[in-house]
Amino acid sequence: MSVARGGLTRRAVSRFALAVAAGVVPGCRDHRSATGPDDGGTGTVVGRVDVAIDPYQDRAPISPYLYGSNQDYAGNAWTVRRFGGNRTTGYNWETNFSNAGADYLHQSDLYLITNAGLPAADAAMPGRVVTYFHTQSLNMGAQSIITLQMAGYAAADANGPVSVAETAPSPRWVTVASRKNATFATTPDLSDGVVYMDELVNLLVQRFGDAASANGVRWYSLDNEPELWPYTHPRIHPDPLRAAELMSRSIALATAVKDVDPTSEILGPSHYGIAAYVSLQDAPDWNALKTGGGYDWFIDYYLDQMRLAGTGVGKRLLDVLDVHWYPEARGDHRITDADATTETDAQARLQAPRTLSDSTYREDSWVAQDLSAFLPILPRLRRSIDRYYPGTRLAVSEYSYGGGGSVSGGLAQAETEPPPPTATARRRSACTGTTTAGSACSATPACAPPRATSRTHPSTPRSRTRTPPRCM
Repeated sequence: MSVARGGLTRRAVSRFALAVAAGVVPGCRDHRSATGPDDGGTGTVVGRVDVAIDPYQDRAPISPYLYGSNQDYAGNAWTVRRFGGNRTTGYNWETNFSNAGADYLHQSDLYLITNAGLPAADAAMPGRVVTYFHTQSLNMGAQSIITLQMAGYAAADANGPVSVAETAPSPRWVTVASRKNATFATTPDLSDGVVYMDELVNLLVQRFGDAASANGVRWYSLDNEPELWPYTHPRIHPDPLRAAELMSRSIALATAVKDVDPTSEILGPSHYGIAAYVSLQDAPDWNALKTGGGYDWFIDYYLDQMRLAGTGVGKRLLDVLDVHWYPEARGDHRITDADATTETDAQARLQAPRTLSDSTYREDSWVAQDLSAFLPILPRLRRSIDRYYPGTRLAVSEYSYGGGGSVSGGLAQAETEPPPPTATARRRSACTGTTTAGSACSATPACAPPRATSRTHPSTPRSRTRTPPRCM
């Protein structure tokens, strides 16, 4: 979910994938368009440039999990797939009901079942959405990231829109708890009004094996963009998220997961963007915690608290620091906007990936103006990891540079790659796995409805529009 100063909804690129683009511009006086339909279509070719690429120069290892996705495209085979996005926050694994939140009428339904092409009757199979998802991953030789619920409530029915008066707690919702503290049931109790996250993990372990096995689920994500729950899921969590609350929920869930499957790996906090990295979207208790702990930004506090909690229970509770990245860079428009199609927009889009790693670059955006101390993003995140929770890896599990139908969008995607490792800057890969300097991972939530909420920086609601549910 993107929240921007003066920003609009973004639609994510649906890949972790790294592309490589090369070509030869046609000869002199060839006036065919040199731009795609999303680049304004105004460029012409006025000369010839021959480009030679030596694929054996400047080689460096990258993570095998760079080639991943939040949704599938026919003919593509990924190395990692993510079950995530807004829809997963209100998912009830016992019944396979879920809630669209602000994306679409706050509707509870069987969307995750039917959108996967499964018959509605399959909803009676506990965990059917996630077991089917992971089976599909295994069929293509991919690993899965499964998002677990942490906001406190999940859909209790598939009876359509949930009104303000039905905000949780109400009969439209069941309670979500991290830990059952009782024997796991093969068939969950649908009458107790509670769904247990550790019981879901146990179901997956019993079905596929633990994370260390050939078929097990390797990664679990601690929900999705929690700082935006009051906007994306106000019927579940209407109040602003406090930093201490996020830590309490995260530590409880991570501990419960590791108690069931010690070999699994935890991703969090899946922040939507830089305003969350800095202040958890102006969390009410952040300033006091920042001052008291001497932290530069919320990322420091999050890493430090996860480390301290892990030390206390004798296990690592955060394996991968996971964030999302939707650039605020501007040409004539914000580059992720649908109308960012001018030549100026295309040029801004081509340069925007430099904000990830290039300390000499400053994009045209409020981020560069107001938050330059935290740029470039990837080295700054790594410094926080090194100081507060060494050994934690880095993931960017959603991102987009816009222009999906344009040359500039393709080239921006190709530029979103790990910088070459150096003697002092080698890190584990962004998604987990091979040693590299870091990498960018995925993009849109798995078959979630398109999101249509926009806000000013950092947290004031501006507008909401509705779009019918569909898989992006």
